[in-house]
Amino acid sequence: GRLLSRLVVNMPEDTVTRYIGGETVSFFSTATVYATSEGAADCALEAATRFAEPVELAKAFGTVFIDPATVVVTPVTYPTIADGSFAAKLSGKIEAAGTIVDLTILIVAFRQGNVTAVVGSAAAFDPSTDEMQPLVDLVLQRIKGAQP
Repeated sequence: GRLLSRLVVNMPEDTVTRYIGGETVSFFSTATVYATSEGAADCALEAATRFAEPVELAKAFGTVFIDPATVVVTPVTYPTIADGSFAAKLSGKIEAAGTIVDLTILIVAFRQGNVTAVVGSAAAFDPSTDEMQPLVDLVLQRIKGAQP
């Protein structure tokens, strides 16, 4: 069974200026701890099957995208990490302070032992895997450090 899940989002004070400048407007990470590695593997497999459908992956971001059915999901080349991983970009329309704008979210999802995690960033244009790499490494390092 799932024991604990946590979502952390980091955003600058002036997201509008960063968005207009084509910079990253948010970084986020979420991790879910399971009782066993087998439980995490089972849930990761179930999620991979469900999220293979682009609409389902877009819906996983709640109300971020105006219409999940129009979100374009593109696989991203990213080195395999931990016990298995995948990376993708989701591009679609969002509403920001009453204005409809484009947003692209880059995610790297992985499993390490009994923990599944997703690390991501959001930008007006094309989020960089190079920019996100240190955060992915940090999350993985902290997960490994907390496991027996």
